[in-house]
Amino acid sequence: MAAQTQMLYQAQHDGSTDSLMDSIGEMQTTMSQLHSSVGVLINSMAEILKSMTEMKSALQHTTTTTEEESTVTEVKQDLPEAPEKEEETRRIYTKRIEVEMPAFDGQTQNLNHWIIKAERYFEFGDFTEKEKILVSSLSFDGPALNWFIVTERLQPFADWDDFKSQLLDRFGPLESAMSRLLALKQVGSVVEYLTKFEEISCELPKGKDRHEVFLEGVFVNGLRDEIKDVLPLFQPKGLDEIIAQARRLENSRFVERLVMVPRDPRED
Repeated sequence: MAAQTQMLYQAQHDGSTDSLMDSIGEMQTTMSQLHSSVGVLINSMAEILKSMTEMKSALQHTTTTTEEESTVTEVKQDLPEAPEKEEETRRIYTKRIEVEMPAFDGQTQNLNHWIIKAERYFEFGDFTEKEKILVSSLSFDGPALNWFIVTERLQPFADWDDFKSQLLDRFGPLESAMSRLLALKQVGSVVEYLTKFEEISCELPKGKDRHEVFLEGVFVNGLRDEIKDVLPLFQPKGLDEIIAQARRLENSRFVERLVMVPRDPRED
C-alpha cells in the first residue's frame, strides 16, 4: 500500500514539473516576441526621427535661400545705376545733413536774417519749443547772451514765438518794417534802393502784407519822380518786371535829360 502511494505521488510530481516547464517555455516565447516587437518599434521611431531631421534641414535651407534672394533684390532696388564714365562718379548719401546753428551777438549780425536762418535750421530736426530756445541760447554771445541770461531768470520764455518777439523788441529796429518800407526813398542808384527794399521786405510778417501787389506799390512809390512818372508808360507786369524796367530807365538818356531839366516851382 505504501509503495502504491509513493508511486502515485511520484507520478503527480512528475506531471507538475512538466506543466511548469511548459509554462516557462511559453513565457520565454512571449518574451522573445516582445523583444522582437520592441525592436521593430525602435527601428520605426528611428526612421521617423530621421525623416523629421531631413525635413527640418530642407526647411532651413529653403528659408535661407529665400532670405538671400530677398536681400539681393532689396540691394538691387536701392543702389543707383553705376556711372558709365569716371567723370560721372556718384556719391550715395544718407539723409543726414550737417547744418550749423548761426551765431548771434546782438551787434554785428542782422537780427531778421538770424531768425530766418534759425527757423530753417529747426526744420532739419524735430525740435520742441524748449529745445528751440535752448539751441538758440547756445549760439548767443556778447550782449545777446547777457540779455538771454537776465530775461530767462526773470521770466522763462513761453515758446519760440514769445522768445522771438522779445528778441526783436530788444535788438530789432525801433520802427516797424512796414513804417521803414513806406518811408524808403531812392537816394542813390536803383540797385542800392533795391537792396534796401529787399532787406526791409524780408522782415514783413507772412500773410497779406507780403502780397506782391502791395510790394509793387511800395517799390514804385519810393522811386525817384522822374522814373516813377515814366514807368507806367511801359506797363510792366509783376514786381520783377517793374524792377527791371526801373533799372533800364535809370540808364536811359531820356531820364537823364529829365533830371537835367530844371523843374518849374509853380508846378509844385
